[in-house]
Amino acid sequence: MAVLQVVLLVILCHEVMGISDTFGTEFAFVFPSLFGHVDFNINPRVIITNQAANAATVTVTVPGLGFTNTPTIASGASTIISLPMSAIIPGSNGLHSGYMIFVTSTEPVSVVGDYAPVVATVDSFVVLPTDMLGRFYIAASYDNLPDAFSELVISALDDNTIVSITIGGQTIARTLNQYESYQIYAGDVDFPAINDVTGAFVNADKPVIVMSGHTCANIPLGVPACDVIIGQVPPLTSLGSNHVLTPFLTYTVGYRFRVIATLCETVITVTLSDGTSSMHTLQPHDFYESTGTTVVKVSSDNPVLVAQYCLGTDLVGGAFGDPCMIIVPATELFSEEISFRVTGITDIEHINIITECAYSNMVYLDNTLLSTTGMLQTFDGEFCVLRAAITSGSHSVRNGDASASLLVLEYGFNSDPMQHAHGHVAGFNLNTIPVILNDITDVCTDPGEATAVVTWTQPSMTGFENFDCMGLSSNSISGGSGGMFGVGNTTVTTTISFDSGDIVLGSFIISVQGSS
Repeated sequence: MAVLQVVLLVILCHEVMGISDTFGTEFAFVFPSLFGHVDFNINPRVIITNQAANAATVTVTVPGLGFTNTPTIASGASTIISLPMSAIIPGSNGLHSGYMIFVTSTEPVSVVGDYAPVVATVDSFVVLPTDMLGRFYIAASYDNLPDAFSELVISALDDNTIVSITIGGQTIARTLNQYESYQIYAGDVDFPAINDVTGAFVNADKPVIVMSGHTCANIPLGVPACDVIIGQVPPLTSLGSNHVLTPFLTYTVGYRFRVIATLCETVITVTLSDGTSSMHTLQPHDFYESTGTTVVKVSSDNPVLVAQYCLGTDLVGGAFGDPCMIIVPATELFSEEISFRVTGITDIEHINIITECAYSNMVYLDNTLLSTTGMLQTFDGEFCVLRAAITSGSHSVRNGDASASLLVLEYGFNSDPMQHAHGHVAGFNLNTIPVILNDITDVCTDPGEATAVVTWTQPSMTGFENFDCMGLSSNSISGGSGGMFGVGNTTVTTTISFDSGDIVLGSFIISVQGSS
């Protein structure tokens, strides 16, 4: 009997789902409630950019409102779709139906959502493709105000999706049906004792969409004026351990940032551009908050969620600005090339480009080499930051060296008399820790036999132990370590089991050939 033993290389640190980026062909998301959107006549918008070589036929629908728009977007171009104001979830805690927005495309596109102002509040966020959604999330937000609230929205794509939400040591469970959303206000009926959903842990038995932010935040607390902040939170799949935070080009007073822990005993190191550093130990749901005035490098021994905030108008002198929130991806998730659309919803629009210093003199904006004059860098010279004003319209950023990666933050501010601010990343990769499960193809049966025995090294639980202190009991790895296989191809799927369900680590094919 033929026997073949194979060692499968599996490198992992936390939930692993695959390799992709924020370009995709299917998207689903919602616009959470915000302060005064009816009074201020604020409309949600969808900004779609086509980076593919071919034109993209796109369909944008809000089935609950009977809304459909089907633009065709040329290669390298973008379009803006205005949605009805009624597409924004109303300002109430609890279950909401009919607000899900869907974008499908014949070619990979990127999608950004924003609140278009007439006289008031704005922010923007990058939308994740549905194939990159997960089941475990941690939220970012800011503190409650008397009449404006820290908020969290979980939306389901499938019927009977069981969602567990833990905030401040309290856990609730809700069952959502397809396209339903559950909106939570800090301090409301579900969590009356909390004033901030930052660190909220979402655990679902099926992939869900998670949005978090604030209906109108003061940042820092007590500094007017307030503005909506919002972001689609990436799943734990898409978090990393190394982050670079950068000052906004037109601000002189800096920015706020929060580092939010996902696992037990997470040690973070915060290092300023002059090399001054501090270390902090966080438990799951805890966060560290500080102010940065130049480039800040954040390193951690476990994956963390990092949010960067624009500051309130009064703190920046009243000339321009307002709160905004940007979910900052880890440096492990930087992209090679990014196409994006600047919508001009604010008067002053800028980009920050973060790249490895070794390649900082090869960064192109719309095929024009950027100057390194005024460039900033981290204390160790690893990452550099180029900042530039940018006009409304479609743009692309790339590095002249194909092996280099980068991150683009797109943000903007309004000047007097009506202050606004918005910000989001233009796109990033979603390939965290690779799972390498190689196909097994060189198997033959013994002459006259119809089967062969194949064994392999089963993946370990390494890196998953710290989920225990989040209320999850790690049980086992399934997928086996060997067996008898008949002639032909057999797919073996390896999963890790928790109380809430299984996480697929990866699959591989065993191909057996008969021997005469």
